[in-house]
Amino acid sequence: MNTASVVEKYLFFWNTMEQCDWSKEGDDDLVLRPVAEYLAGQDDQQIFRFDDQMSELLYQLALLIAGFPIEDPTAYADLVCALLAGEDINVLNISQSVLQEYFVMVMLVDLSGCQTSIVELSGRLDQAGQERGLSIRIQREDIFNAMHRI
Repeated sequence: MNTASVVEKYLFFWNTMEQCDWSKEGDDDLVLRPVAEYLAGQDDQQIFRFDDQMSELLYQLALLIAGFPIEDPTAYADLVCALLAGEDINVLNISQSVLQEYFVMVMLVDLSGCQTSIVELSGRLDQAGQERGLSIRIQREDIFNAMHRI
């Protein structure tokens, strides 16, 4: 599976999650309402696909780096840890695996020391990843736990 195929595989999931209304942060139901409304308009196959991908990639996680050829996994971890440390974010757990020829790293992090909003932090991580040819995504764990109710 090439990089384009990996990106395409998860595109629906990420496009769906980008509909979260972060202006309502603090009320999970209001944050997720646009996602639920969007999914309600999809056919069962798309809803199941979304659920499967969420379960596969994002179970109790805060950060995901996925879908890029293995070059130097240690360098990826070091890069992301350095970015997070610069935002006063503590890494609690790291899980790494190889899916076919692609490196996947999932991190559970503690954002309690971070003064940056999740929207701004997401943008910074996305930009840092793009500059290095990576995809770095951050999502709140409570949002994903709430997603299991949809």
